[in-house]
Amino acid sequence: MISLIFGTYYILKNKYRHTSLVAYSSEPITSNAKKIKNINVLSLDGGGMRGYMQLLILQEIEKRCKKNLTETFDYFIGTSIGGLNSVFISEFVNVDVAIEFMEKDAAKMFTKSGAFNFLSENMYSNVGLKKILEEKLGSKKLKDSNKKLLIMTSNDLAKPKDPKLLLTSWGSGCDLNLSDAVLSTTACPMIFPPYRVNIDGTEHTLKDGTLIANDPSYFGYKEILKHLKDTFSNNSENDFKIKLLSIGTGLFSKGKKDISVANIIDLILKLKINEAKTLIALAFMDNSCLLSTFRSISDGELVREDMEKKSKGSIYWRLDPDLDEMIMMDDYSKKNMLKMKNLVQKFIIANDKLLDDICINLLQVSI
Repeated sequence: MISLIFGTYYILKNKYRHTSLVAYSSEPITSNAKKIKNINVLSLDGGGMRGYMQLLILQEIEKRCKKNLTETFDYFIGTSIGGLNSVFISEFVNVDVAIEFMEKDAAKMFTKSGAFNFLSENMYSNVGLKKILEEKLGSKKLKDSNKKLLIMTSNDLAKPKDPKLLLTSWGSGCDLNLSDAVLSTTACPMIFPPYRVNIDGTEHTLKDGTLIANDPSYFGYKEILKHLKDTFSNNSENDFKIKLLSIGTGLFSKGKKDISVANIIDLILKLKINEAKTLIALAFMDNSCLLSTFRSISDGELVREDMEKKSKGSIYWRLDPDLDEMIMMDDYSKKNMLKMKNLVQKFIIANDKLLDDICINLLQVSI
């Protein structure tokens, strides 16, 4: 209990040093270079059931663009639930299918590990999620996905000094089934079990991508630049105008800037056993893990700075609804779903002009 309290206190105090951003856009950088190719990229954070808010925001963007997301975006990047959402959008074309899954089938994802659930190594089994994924995705390979996909995972055994493993539809892990890629990126320690896969004859034990980056946009952006240069060997980085839209799963910061040990003790005492276990999982994760029940931290500044240096004329947007209270990652109750719907509606109204600007930019074609 003492380790839980101080571990959680340490994480929260460090995370609240960051500035809370509800939504922002980098200014387009002018360039005198020749006409460039527009590349649209969608990056989705992890955050459990809060990933439902991503889908509702994307539904609004789809409505304003008057196009399916698969027609608007060239690359999809995802961590954890963001990885699942990316795969579903890529394969089922319309975001409504992914929303329906979250509203009707989310409960099936969280299969209890056993009768003595709290004492088991992991809070949930991945049996339910695996069954759903195999039913919906079959044996389709990552390399056969409808769109270019990048799925963030953590490789904790094969490369302990470099645990990042980015599965892509054209390179590393491309021969994996889509369902295996999703089970790997969603294997959050103490929540779901690690997931074993074979990549190019080597066994890997993979865990949730949030252990590397809850916001996968930075690593994904760098991998996409590399892929573009390999694909278009006669082009330089400045020949591509990358427009990257990064969507989080909520910032829990309003009125919570002063985090004390007393606050944490009070919070833990109010939690149910399973919720407390989720908090324990967070407390004992390495501090490099960006996943938090309380807030998602963006790597947006890193992406924006790198874009300025390597891809002139590119644009970066970050959308992340502000949460007025904590939303647990495994709360799929109707009450919680309605709460998230209301939060997103407020967010859309508050960021109406920005959303219009994003859609106008995304719909520009290469010349």
